[in-house]
Amino acid sequence: MQSHMDRFRETFFEEAAEHLANMESALLGLEHSPGDQELLNNIFRCAHTIKGASATFGLEEVAKFTHSLENLLDRMRAGTLDASSDRLDLLLRCSDILRGLLGSARDGEQPPPAVDEVLAELKGILGQEAKPATAPAEDACRQVSPIQQTYRVVFVPDRDILRKGMDPLLLLRDLSQTGRILDTKADLSRLPPLSELDPESCYLGWSVRLTAAQTPEQVAEVFAFVQDSSQVGIEVEIDHQGRTTDRGRAVGADVDKLVEPSSVPPRVSLTKAPDLIDMATDLVYAQARLIHTANDYAACLGDKR
Repeated sequence: MQSHMDRFRETFFEEAAEHLANMESALLGLEHSPGDQELLNNIFRCAHTIKGASATFGLEEVAKFTHSLENLLDRMRAGTLDASSDRLDLLLRCSDILRGLLGSARDGEQPPPAVDEVLAELKGILGQEAKPATAPAEDACRQVSPIQQTYRVVFVPDRDILRKGMDPLLLLRDLSQTGRILDTKADLSRLPPLSELDPESCYLGWSVRLTAAQTPEQVAEVFAFVQDSSQVGIEVEIDHQGRTTDRGRAVGADVDKLVEPSSVPPRVSLTKAPDLIDMATDLVYAQARLIHTANDYAACLGDKR
């Protein structure tokens, strides 16, 4: 009998291959249209999805390499680095390396020999400061510091998100990397009585307040690969001058409709939140291991009969 984790891993490798194919297609398109922002966004989303999913399955080498690739793509999207022919060539080589790393993780073979070389090249580019030789006065006037915004983010995962091999807590960790978390609240309103609880279903939701130098759309990218099935609401609470906004700008859904204030327990202390997230993550992985063990045990009983 094939275990849940085996099926999840198989699905991950299938979807990763599709993301790689989309990435390479977009890279080829970028050769003809170096400034195409939509192509860059598409490549970034593919890399981001592979990175997040590979980390979920403990594929550290894949996640580490894709993280550096993602950083380069993020700078290219922001315009800090341009899509030069040399960088496009590097991105195509990164795609080949990533395919080799995924094949190594799937089949247990040795990783591609050029991994360290390409990774060093990526880090070398990321370590360089992008300084134009001459900056016209009008361009200098346009260069402003990122604007800090205070957001309220509400995330209500799809009930079947665990069955699909995704960990909502890792998405919350990615969200914490976009800025500084002010407080986190858990929504327990969907939690059934213990006798009706299904260990493979997700009943929790979260409301997070954070300060970040990101646009609402950039914050929303954290949830790019679950937004079709889960509910995500993002709202600007305070603008960069510290004034409360008139409901701000929402992305994804009306946050007040996702979580009613009366259904949310008192906020978690900021100093305890990381420990609670770590403990919850351990519980998710322990649940996956228990399901794996239970399936194997059931298969053994079936063989004996």
